[in-house]
Amino acid sequence: PGAAGPLPPLPAAYVGRRAPALDRTELEARVATMRAEVLRNLRATVSHGTLAAPAVTFTASDFGQYGLAPGSIYNLGGAGFRAWGGVNRLYEAGIFIARNDSQLSSALRGADGAFRPSDFRPVQPSVTTVDYQTGGRTVASRFDDAGAVAPIPVTLEQTVTVYDDPADPAVVLLAYTLINPLLERTTDITFGLLVDFDDSAPETVRFDPAEGILYQSFSDGTYVGLVGLRGMTAFAVAGNGTAKSGLDIDRLQALLAAGAGTLDTTLADDLMMLVGTAPFTLEPRDSMTVALALVAGRNIDELYTAAARARERFDIITSVDDAGDLLPQGFTLEQNYPNPFNPVTTIGFTLERRGHVELPVFDVLGRQVRTLVSEEMPEGYHTIEWDGTDSGGGQVASGVYFYRLRFGDATDSRKMVLLR
Repeated sequence: PGAAGPLPPLPAAYVGRRAPALDRTELEARVATMRAEVLRNLRATVSHGTLAAPAVTFTASDFGQYGLAPGSIYNLGGAGFRAWGGVNRLYEAGIFIARNDSQLSSALRGADGAFRPSDFRPVQPSVTTVDYQTGGRTVASRFDDAGAVAPIPVTLEQTVTVYDDPADPAVVLLAYTLINPLLERTTDITFGLLVDFDDSAPETVRFDPAEGILYQSFSDGTYVGLVGLRGMTAFAVAGNGTAKSGLDIDRLQALLAAGAGTLDTTLADDLMMLVGTAPFTLEPRDSMTVALALVAGRNIDELYTAAARARERFDIITSVDDAGDLLPQGFTLEQNYPNPFNPVTTIGFTLERRGHVELPVFDVLGRQVRTLVSEEMPEGYHTIEWDGTDSGGGQVASGVYFYRLRFGDATDSRKMVLLR
């Protein structure tokens, strides 16, 4: 590639030769070797980690799959989902995004029911943060669907949060911000998460529409449930039959459509639970956040208590995040990513019209340490990087900093953390 002129001729020894034929056994062996190499490369570029609350442990990844325990569909040595020191029952859990009837980006099994690599690929390393006021521990990841056969495309910012508070022993919050990276609108998008828990006895799934919780009971008397927190309007149950059944775009979209109505309670044996959204549209460079909780209980009362606590925790988070909605129209300021960061972080914002923009950075004492932007800027989406230096080019110390965007008479601020 890049060479000028015609290609050089083949050496005479190769002219007229044909590649040797491969028998079926050798061909299958080579395919198996190539598949193993793909998996090794995938493991080298993606990451996963286990979060622990007082009563549960849960493994999350930066490619849309969860659990990853021995015996699951995708074993990476994770913890799966374990409650009160019990065994892992999570065979599979993953997200998917579908559009129309032809585009599917999925972290789930294939249409034949067998393992397939996730379509989601991390675009930045995951970051773990701890909120010492709330006791929350959050792993934030950013990935896209570049691995799909026909990417939508979409970028996702995922946060998975647990709490070390004894009042929240079995609560896992999962939030996803779906971002349209295109300069044109993307229509008819649906988002969903499917979980497949296995039990030694025939499984039962129930749905409480008043509380927005879909839950499954196990033979030892414990419960696990999915709670809709934001944007989740479809709750569905599906059967595997005698073997793990396939999950193609037609079946997943049919489940979401059915989940907007009455739950099918006639299914039995090996069941799966699914929660998802109704179809929605993302405008150019726009985003939408959806959220749910994975909760558990040693009895039905504990399960409902955990669900209530999940809603309370999420309401606290969103009461802060939604404060910006009261600002005058004209711009949107995003949370920097990654956060915490070292050494560089990116700040994104959208202007609805052309205008003068000021973007200074302050320390916790209110001293201005750097001005990132002070100029006229066109409408649209913009990103600015801060490398942790002051106006003189010196490295600032680790700690909490604030950035404030001023556009016309309106301002908005966000907090960021530098960890060196």
